[in-house]
Amino acid sequence: MSLFSFMPMVLLVTPMPAQAQVTVIQVPSGGDLQGAINQAAAIVTGPTPTDVLIKVAPGTYVPKAFPGFEVSGINNPLFTVTLQSEEGPAVTIIDSSSVANNGIRGFGTRNMVVDGFTIRNRIPDQTNFVGRGVFMRDATGITVQHCHFDTTAHGTLFQITDPTLSSHVSVVNNTGVVGQGTDPNAPGSAAGGGASMTLFFSPGTSVTGESRFVVADNVFRCTTSCVRYLNAVLDANGNAIGSFSNGSLEMSGNDVANSFFATAGFNIIGGHGHVIAGNRIHDGISGGFFQGAVSGVIENNVIFNNSEHALFVTSFAPISQDFPGEDRIIRHNTIVNNAGTGIVYVDSIGTQALLPNVYNNVIAFNDAGGVAAVEQTASTFAFIPVSFNVAKNDNYGNTLRNFGLSFSTVNYIGISNPSAAAPDYSGVINTGLDLSVVPGFNAPQFQDFSLMPHSMLVNAGITSRPTPFQDFAGHLRDAQPDIGAFEVVPTPVINVRSNPLRRGPKDQ
Repeated sequence: MSLFSFMPMVLLVTPMPAQAQVTVIQVPSGGDLQGAINQAAAIVTGPTPTDVLIKVAPGTYVPKAFPGFEVSGINNPLFTVTLQSEEGPAVTIIDSSSVANNGIRGFGTRNMVVDGFTIRNRIPDQTNFVGRGVFMRDATGITVQHCHFDTTAHGTLFQITDPTLSSHVSVVNNTGVVGQGTDPNAPGSAAGGGASMTLFFSPGTSVTGESRFVVADNVFRCTTSCVRYLNAVLDANGNAIGSFSNGSLEMSGNDVANSFFATAGFNIIGGHGHVIAGNRIHDGISGGFFQGAVSGVIENNVIFNNSEHALFVTSFAPISQDFPGEDRIIRHNTIVNNAGTGIVYVDSIGTQALLPNVYNNVIAFNDAGGVAAVEQTASTFAFIPVSFNVAKNDNYGNTLRNFGLSFSTVNYIGISNPSAAAPDYSGVINTGLDLSVVPGFNAPQFQDFSLMPHSMLVNAGITSRPTPFQDFAGHLRDAQPDIGAFEVVPTPVINVRSNPLRRGPKDQ
C-alpha cells in the first residue's frame, strides 16, 4: 500500500484482483464509499466479473444523495459484493441522519453482504426524511451481519413487490435501537422494527415466489414489532384483508423487546413453515402475533414480562394458496409473568381453522389467564369450546387480575365472561393431559427460568410427539424431555484423585 501513500485520502485504491477470484477495493478513512460501491457494481456486471470485497477503514461516511448509499447496481446473481468494515461497528459509521431516507438503499440488488458497521439515521422531524438503516426492494441473496442500527425508522426493511420472486435474506448477529419515542400518538414518534420483510399484493394476485427471511442472533429494542414477515392481501385502501401462504420466516436466538401499542416481539401474517425458536421475547407489549400463517413451529422460546398477551394466534382472514397437511405447533416454550394471556387463539372467520397443537410448554403466572380461545367476527363474539390438543403443558398460577389491557380487540380474554372464563383455560377444552404444578425455576427473580433438578417438570414431557433436538441453551434433550424451554442437564461426576499435601516415603 506504500505505492499509494502520496495519493489524497479521498481517492480509492485501484482495484487489485486477489486470490480465489476476489477483487479487493480499499476505502481509506474519509474516502469515497459510494465510488467504491459503483466500482464494485461495474466489476460484477463487467466483461470479466469477479467477487468483490470492499474494505472500509474506520471513519464516518455520509451519503451525498437523498436515497442514501445506493447499491442497486450490484445485481449479478453469480457474484457477490461484500461491504466490510476493517475494524467493526464501534469505529466505522454510516451516518445518514437528516441527510437521506436510508443508510443503504438497493432496488433489485443481488448477492450482497453488509458486514460490521454502525448504521445511524436519526431524523427528529419525519417531514422530509424517513430515517431507515438498510432498505431494499425486490432484492435477494442479501446478508446483513455484525452491524449496529441506531435509526428513527426501521433498522432493515426488505420489500417484495414481485410476486414471482423468491427472495433470500439473512439478518444475523446485529444489534439495534430503532424507532423514536414511547407514545405512538406524540409528535415526532416513529415506528421502527429491527428486521422486516413485507410482501403486499392486491386481491387475486398469483403469488408463486417462496421467499425466505432468516433473522438470527440479534439484539433489538424497537418501537414496533422487532421482527416481521408480512405476506398480506391489501385492499385499495391499504388494509390487510387476507394473507398469502407463500414464504417463511426463520427467527432464532434473538433477544427482542418492543414498546409501542399493539406491537410484538415478532409479527407474522401469512406464509408457511415458519420457525420461531430459541428467542428471548420480554419486557415489551406482546410476545408474538402468528396471524393467518398456515403452518410453523414456535419452540424453545422464553416469553416473559410483556404488558399484554404472550402469543396471539389467529385465523385472521381467508388464506390464499393453502398448503394442506401442514401444522401449527407450539411446544417447549416458557411463557411466564405476562400481563395478558399466555396463549390466545382468536377465530376471526368463524371456521375454527388452523388450530394449534400445544404441548410441553410452561404457561405460568400470567395475569389474564393461561390458554384462551375466542371467536370474533363482525357479528359474533364468544369463548368457543375448542380442543388445542393441549398435552403435558404446565398450566399453573395464572390469574384474572388484568382488567386493563390496552389492545382493545383482545382485552376481554379471560375477563369479560366470568362464567366461561377460568384462570388456566377459557374456551379451551382441557383434555386432562396437562399438569398444574409449581414449575420450580432456578432463579426467576433474575430472569433465569431454567428448571431446578428436583422440579416436577423434569422428564414430565409427552414423548409421543416430536421434540426439539436441543433446548433453549443448546443442551441435548433426552428421550424423556422436560417441560418448557430448558432441559435439566445432570452435572457430570468427575473422579479427581485426592493427593496428599506432602510426598511420603512410598511416593519418592
